[in-house]
Amino acid sequence: MALAHAAPAQVIDIQPSGTKSTTARTTVLIKTKSLEVIRMVVPAGERHSKHHVPGEITVQCLEGHIIFGVNGIPHDLKAGQMLYLSGGQPHDLESVVDSSVLLTILLGKHDSSDACNDEYAQQHAGCDTKSGGASNTA
Repeated sequence: MALAHAAPAQVIDIQPSGTKSTTARTTVLIKTKSLEVIRMVVPAGERHSKHHVPGEITVQCLEGHIIFGVNGIPHDLKAGQMLYLSGGQPHDLESVVDSSVLLTILLGKHDSSDACNDEYAQQHAGCDTKSGGASNTA
């Protein structure tokens, strides 16, 4: 069963989860042909190996502290901070403390299945890799 995504003009709560951080889950909030918005919940010490997506992305730390590596250069992101990447830029992520991140991906003319090119996305974003190729079913 596919998760329900937000409808146009629907208000979405992205406030920090605070004491609920141990039960909060990564959720795809919005998914269209050209845009995907994901609230990632990243426990302390979790690491996402280097990967890329074809479209531009923004990464906003909602709570906690992450280290977001871009082309091998680490960037500290704490609550309230964000960064932007051009499409195709290799990046990785490590959570210093329990954190949540708002990830926005512009899919545009790119194939949205490319967003499933790393192990984390395959496990958490509803990517189907059993069919011989990655396809996003979220």
